[in-house]
Amino acid sequence: MSYHRGRGIGEKGRGTNRDRSPEQLREIRGVRRRLAGDDLGSIFGSLSEVMKREMETVVGNAPRDIQATMKAGMNIMVKAVEEAMGKITERNWREGEQMKERERRLQEQMGKLEEKVLVLEKEAEVCSTQLEEKVKRVEEKLIEGMEKVRGIEEKMEEVEGHVELVSDVTLGLKVAESVKQMEEKVREASLALKVVNMDLGLETENKAMIVRKVLGEVRRKVRQEDAGQVDRVLRRTRVVVLGKRTEGRKVGERTIWTVPILFECLDKKDAEDLEWGLRGGGVFPTVHWPDEIMDFITSIKREVREGSSGQGSWIKVRPVEGVGQVRIRVETKFNGVGRFRVRGEWACPPLKKELWTEVKGLFDPIRG
Repeated sequence: MSYHRGRGIGEKGRGTNRDRSPEQLREIRGVRRRLAGDDLGSIFGSLSEVMKREMETVVGNAPRDIQATMKAGMNIMVKAVEEAMGKITERNWREGEQMKERERRLQEQMGKLEEKVLVLEKEAEVCSTQLEEKVKRVEEKLIEGMEKVRGIEEKMEEVEGHVELVSDVTLGLKVAESVKQMEEKVREASLALKVVNMDLGLETENKAMIVRKVLGEVRRKVRQEDAGQVDRVLRRTRVVVLGKRTEGRKVGERTIWTVPILFECLDKKDAEDLEWGLRGGGVFPTVHWPDEIMDFITSIKREVREGSSGQGSWIKVRPVEGVGQVRIRVETKFNGVGRFRVRGEWACPPLKKELWTEVKGLFDPIRG
């Protein structure tokens, strides 16, 4: 009994390796190694064998009077452990099978997925090749189109140069033609004389009466030595009444009745002879300029006036013709003293005012 107290079951269960045989120690180490693996059934089987041998060793070392009881109790314990390990093994097996099934299905799905990926890769490769070919064809067409565009641009530049040249020529022709039209109007104006301050002595709107009064007044005013020449010119001259009726105008202490009159002469010589006769009789005619040139006349008169030495200068503007070109001549006389002196001559502007900006140096005199 002293043995039982000195080395009880619990103490024997916690015995050191020196109480086990070398074979038992190798088996224990083998179990420990297998515990690191996945085969629990094999591990638990080996463990059961070890437990049985351990139990035999423990029982064999116990006192004889309690060996039977210890063996029975330990058998029950071993069976309980075996049942628990069996359940664990079965559950582990089922889980392993389920895991294997999941892995099999996963591998099957992965295989199908890999097949699909391979198919997609092949399709992508085919599409990429086709796309590269299409891009290449598009690039070739684009290069071809750019070459055509470049050729068209070169032709357009060439055409634009011709168009610009033609445009310049056309514009120049338009300007020249418009100038000729203005010259023709000014030439016609040079054959006419306008009188605005002749006193006809009565208020009337009878045009025939006004014309008779005008002719009588002119013949009465001209000097004796000019009468014959003026009379011959008047017989060839058309008298035009520019107003509707005579209008009263206050001159000094008396009222005169007058209306603008236009003498349309047959030619330039008749116009010069008539103007000479009228001026000799104290009547000072002016030019009946076309409306289209009035702004031009106003501008050059202002320019001449600003350049004159005195504010009282008289300015006379007359059309002149030379070498087939009608010009505008400006003459001045200071305070009516002495003779008129030529200040300059200007070329006629285009008849269409929108073309004036196309004429370089339009307001610069061509002589002066």
